[in-house]
Amino acid sequence: MMSVKAVFVLTSVLAVVWAQELTTTQMQAIMNHHKECKAETNIDDGLASGVLAGNFPDDPVLKQHLFCMSKRLGIQNDSGEIQKDAVKEKIGKFITDEAKIEELTNSCSVEKSSPEDTALELTKCIYQGTHP
Repeated sequence: MMSVKAVFVLTSVLAVVWAQELTTTQMQAIMNHHKECKAETNIDDGLASGVLAGNFPDDPVLKQHLFCMSKRLGIQNDSGEIQKDAVKEKIGKFITDEAKIEELTNSCSVEKSSPEDTALELTKCIYQGTHP
């Protein structure tokens, strides 16, 4: 069974990384996605919580989990391709400067050697672009 701490950690991680205010419905959806992804990846709560502090280790479980979450949030498709419109929409929820939205979307939407690497680097780039 997923602990309350795990739900809070992952919800917080995603809220911080994507820096958007979550409605109750959105939070519930993210918790459900996390539960499904955790069942697939068995991510450790400590590994997930490190993202809150900007720690993005090159860990295969973290990458798998972020890819799983990215797919469920519509950020990447099943093949791992970045859905730039979805990225732009998420960024646009907290940045109003259209030029900055476009710049961040383009600079972060770079596909890497695997869908999992892409998910990690995309999440890290968005975090770094919104947390100076």
